[in-house]
Parts: sequence; structure tokens; C-alpha cells
Amino acid sequence: MFGGKSFKYLGTLLDESLSFCDHIDYVYKNAQQRVFLLRKLKSFDVSQHILQLVYRGLIESVRSFNIITWYGNVSAKSKIKLVRVVNTASKLIGNEQKHLSSIYNAALKTKARQILYDPTHPLNDTFQKLPSRRRLQVPLAKKNLF
Repeated sequence: MFGGKSFKYLGTLLDESLSFCDHIDYVYKNAQQRVFLLRKLKSFDVSQHILQLVYRGLIESVRSFNIITWYGNVSAKSKIKLVRVVNTASKLIGNEQKHLSSIYNAALKTKARQILYDPTHPLNDTFQKLPSRRRLQVPLAKKNLF
């Protein structure tokens, strides 16, 4: 079904090295197909507002789905593929779109707040406030590849 030894779990393609290359290829292909729809709508002189809604609903949602899981482990070459989609859509729509890194940072902050304010969450104890009481200490994470 997918290239190499990868499988789809909860909408994300996982491979044995957790490089997410197959997932990026899959997302890129789907995003390119939807950019074609954006091009067609642009050729019909659809308003910029509608183009923006189509982009956010059909392309950005696919591109940023489960971004917390895969973004940190993706190579720069793979990220460039997804940036190309954003640049193409930005030119078609006529204004700058959110970059992948800003979407990732916003999703990460949201998830951290959810964990911090939910005392029943298993990771709640890993978040500790620094002495300033305004910032959080970053939890340590290790990735072992076999």
C-alpha cells in the first residue's frame, strides 16, 4: 500500500525509522491535488475570501493534521516540499499563508496548556514552572532508534 515498511495509524504514516518520509510524500500528494482545485477556482474569478476558506479547509487542515507527532522528526528536505505547497497557495490566493513552523508552535502550545491544566493527564507532572513562574521547564525527551 505505502512505500517501504510503513503503516497508517490514526491518519499518520509511520515507518521503522520514524523519519515520516512516506507521510510527507502522502500529504504532499494530497495537498497538490487540492491546489489544483484552488487553481480552478482562481480561473473562475472566485473571491479571495472564498479561496482563503478553501485553502484553510482543504489544504492547511490536511497539511497540519497531527503535526505535533511528525514535525520534529522531519528532515529539512521534506519540510521544503510542504513549504512549496504554501508558497503556491499564497500566490494563488494573493496573500501570505501561515508557515508550517508557526502552525506547529501554536499546536504545541495548545497541547502543553491542555496537559498543564488537566491534573488527570499522565504527563501533567512533567511540566514544571521555572522560578519566574511565567515559563515552563522543557521536559526531557529521548528518541531511541533500533
